Amino acid sequence: MLTSGSLSDEAIFIGNELYSERRPAYVFQPNTVTDIASALTMVKTRDLPFSIKCGGHSYAGYCLNDGGLMLDLSLMQGIEIDEDSMTVRADCGVRWLSVCEALAKVHPGYIVMGGICPGVGTSGAVLGGGINLMSRTFGLTIDSLQAVTMMTAGGDLLELSGSDDLDDDLKDLWWAIRGGGGGNFGVVVSFTLGIFDVGPLVIGALHWDDLAVFEEAISVVNAGLPRDTAVDAVWIKSAPGASTAGSMTVSHLGSVQGCESGLGAMFSTRLAPAHSSLAPQVFAEWDESNRVWDPFRTARFSTTLASSSAPARSHPR
Repeated sequence: MLTSGSLSDEAIFIGNELYSERRPAYVFQPNTVTDIASALTMVKTRDLPFSIKCGGHSYAGYCLNDGGLMLDLSLMQGIEIDEDSMTVRADCGVRWLSVCEALAKVHPGYIVMGGICPGVGTSGAVLGGGINLMSRTFGLTIDSLQAVTMMTAGGDLLELSGSDDLDDDLKDLWWAIRGGGGGNFGVVVSFTLGIFDVGPLVIGALHWDDLAVFEEAISVVNAGLPRDTAVDAVWIKSAPGASTAGSMTVSHLGSVQGCESGLGAMFSTRLAPAHSSLAPQVFAEWDESNRVWDPFRTARFSTTLASSSAPARSHPR
């Protein structure tokens, strides 16, 4: 589907109004690989600026351009789960929450190394390296990336993987698209990721009203934590002009007791958080709870303001 002229805000909304004045002349929304080839032909024929939007938010605005064509992949939503190989194949327009929910329906312990924000498009996160709450244990998203299907500027469809059967040029391309190249080398149509069965999982938020105590608690994190425990810290204000407080999203493979033990001095009387919501969770349920941070729900986003009752999040992308 091709739209031009007066574009709706929804068509080019990326979650950051800092780039609201950057507007492509055309938005092309493919349903199939053939549609993607047609868009690439149009770009070359008309010599248009070109960018790719994988359907999620983009704080840096890389997927927009001025006066060119934006390929919006958000209509391509296929997800296939193979328990025999413990892999999931996702189309280029899927957001992480959809992947997490699909996995949870098959088994509540299944996760992939993605999904730190529900509104993030999978393709952009994977191609940039990808960080997950479980990355300290299982690595980056690219570490579990097993294959991609990619269309080149010339319209050729390539199947890339870590296979030794690829020629040297395709091996180089396989390396480059996994965060090593700093740009797009083609349109990734789908990708295949390894699935992890995480077993018992604890996720929750810790909150400190006293900034000095929070920053001392940060020193506990910086001193080192067990590999099965991860912390994502953020400094927050409940409203413009309000005092700064601090929150941490904490994840742990194991029990609540084991999580608190791993955090050590952070749960001492002097450093204890004012509020803790650590609890056993299915990853997809936790991801769904973070809809409060989803700019597509609020329709506008410039600076996130979090209340003490909101789940604490920072955005590493």
